[in-house]
Amino acid sequence: MGCFRQRIVPLLTVLLIFSVSMVSHAATTTITLATYASAAAVAGWDKVLADFMRENPDIEVELQLFPQNEYPTKMMTLMAAGSPPDLILTWAQYKPSWVELNLLTDLTERWENSAVLQSTRFYPFIPESAKSNGRYYGVPHDYNAQIWFTNLDHFAKSGILPPQTDWTVDDMREMARKLVDPVAGVYAVRNPVAGASTELLQWTMNWTGHGWLNEDYTKAMVDSPDVIAMIEYWADMQYNMHAMPGWPGAYPAKGTHLTGGYAMWQGWLSYARTYTANNQFSYDWGVALMPKAPKGRLSLAQGHMFSIPHGANRPEEAWRLAEWLGSYAGQRSLALNLDRQPLGPYTDLWSELYQVLGPKARYIENFVNTALYGPNMVNTMSYWITYPEVNSIMAAAMRSIFTSQAPVANTLISANQQIQALVNQYLDNR
Repeated sequence: MGCFRQRIVPLLTVLLIFSVSMVSHAATTTITLATYASAAAVAGWDKVLADFMRENPDIEVELQLFPQNEYPTKMMTLMAAGSPPDLILTWAQYKPSWVELNLLTDLTERWENSAVLQSTRFYPFIPESAKSNGRYYGVPHDYNAQIWFTNLDHFAKSGILPPQTDWTVDDMREMARKLVDPVAGVYAVRNPVAGASTELLQWTMNWTGHGWLNEDYTKAMVDSPDVIAMIEYWADMQYNMHAMPGWPGAYPAKGTHLTGGYAMWQGWLSYARTYTANNQFSYDWGVALMPKAPKGRLSLAQGHMFSIPHGANRPEEAWRLAEWLGSYAGQRSLALNLDRQPLGPYTDLWSELYQVLGPKARYIENFVNTALYGPNMVNTMSYWITYPEVNSIMAAAMRSIFTSQAPVANTLISANQQIQALVNQYLDNR
């Protein structure tokens, strides 16, 4: 497997260079675009770049595709060596460090002077995903938000209504009591916080009004009474209500979250299309917003971006490609060929993307534009420099609580001390 993954880069690159060159034989400038993808994405990217080159015949694009687990390290190596691709995909998680290391070009003036982007209908929160400290360092790409999926068949069998628009965490707990079915092997909820990561961070924000650190990322706050209360809520669901697996003597779920083992679970909006297209749902499904917690109910969301690294050979042409990818034309091509969600309220693009859902297409379109994205019910995740290390500490704490039954308060107090020591060390060395 290791040898294959190393060979995928030159193989995919050769395929893409050959195919797109046939479209752009009159091009006068060649630029490189780097992103990650599997071999299955070759044909889709081929079509996207062919669309761009038909509108920009003076530019030829060579696409460099990398395996996902190798991509960040490869980009760092190329940028540090001063020989980066002209346009790269910057993951949301790496934006803070790449900006701090001065690896990405500030595109603010280009954004402000771009007639194309200024006329593009973005959702209000989308442009923020391409910013750092109020400055633009890219053009948004691949925005996604987390929602709740429901097993409507099990809700109907249990005799209760699925979550409504105004449901709360108290409603979720009461539903969970009625949805647990040991005989059928169905749990009420799949634990969204046990793995830490951004899911736990968003639950922390909705419950407490703050994140794991204060606003300037200098003080750890995971031992606050509100954070403890939030984790105790989930621990109670697992150990006392038996609404989730993980308690001593837990019965086996009859399947995964896709095959009926859970009545409710949290996941990305894009799963609605992906799992339906691949026939992975074994039940009639519905969707819901995050339940209202004490301090909010926003959905975790994040978006990546296309950036121009410092040292790029062709920044002007790279900007034209980035600008096009963010435009209506680019969004349409990405939706049709790579199943990427539109970045604005383009009903025609949402309809084309979701036509695979059949009778549920209109249902999910209405949910997106009237309940989720339309009313701005999302929190675009803002990562910070020490996030990876802080998340590792929180992940270890969650394992102790949800696997080893460690006491919630003591575990979070210890985690808070570890995080503060980490932050202090970072601040001392900065």
